[in-house]
Amino acid sequence: MDRDTFFDLDALQGACTKAQMAKAGFKNARMFQYTAEYKMGFRVCLAYFEDHFDLPTYVKLQKGRGATYQREKFDLSAIDLQLKYPEGVKLKDDKLADLNFLLRFVPVGHRWWYNDLFAAQGALTAQEDEDPDDPDDVLDF
Repeated sequence: MDRDTFFDLDALQGACTKAQMAKAGFKNARMFQYTAEYKMGFRVCLAYFEDHFDLPTYVKLQKGRGATYQREKFDLSAIDLQLKYPEGVKLKDDKLADLNFLLRFVPVGHRWWYNDLFAAQGALTAQEDEDPDDPDDVLDF
């Protein structure tokens, strides 16, 4: 997992309606189904198996009052998702120290991710140190 796996979902949320979210029953939901039969949204099921006696709740995400799927109104694949953190996020020094301490408990085969994280944090720190807009570097004449 790296910064390329985190996307800003504001554009995606703007393409969906939230009108039916209140009755969806997310609190008691056990399964969310996205199917080709209901392309306008998804189903919220209260059980892990489909032959449960409770009917699923259909949550429509497509904007408008149409009862059928209309690709021109609701095509989430056409939305370009931008990276949430394109420059990376600098972690606090205490957090890095804690992660470094806990690294001894991580199996050797999985330490590569943390080593990459520490390297990226070092690069972000170096980038902050050589900030060209630093007012201390300005010479007064």
